[in-house]
Amino acid sequence: MKTAFSIGIVAFLAACAGATPRPQNESDPEGRWQGYFSHNGLRQPMALELSQASSAWDGRFATGDNAVSLESVRVSGRSVHFEVPAEAATFDGAVDGNKMEGSVSGPVSGSFNLTRSDSWTPYPFGP
Repeated sequence: MKTAFSIGIVAFLAACAGATPRPQNESDPEGRWQGYFSHNGLRQPMALELSQASSAWDGRFATGDNAVSLESVRVSGRSVHFEVPAEAATFDGAVDGNKMEGSVSGPVSGSFNLTRSDSWTPYPFGP
């Protein structure tokens, strides 16, 4: 009986070890996001990953087959700001639960609309 119970506990703990915790605050932008960047009547797939170490924010941005590091990542309440130097673009948005929306300024201006995702891929909608 003890052996069966021990095996059950070990199996349960092993299953829990692979689970990723959800941010405690649903308006917290930390995590992985996928969606679209819209500009000039076009809708381009994009992926975003934001992380926080101490009080500093960092992240990655991917569109097409190109993934780059973000610069000037700032989070204040529900507001999010980050820059993608490779695109010379500045993104300003807001988190509302599992959605993030905002505007893009720079040489190409437009908007973005993202949904929280459980996994990161630089190819959000296939290679």
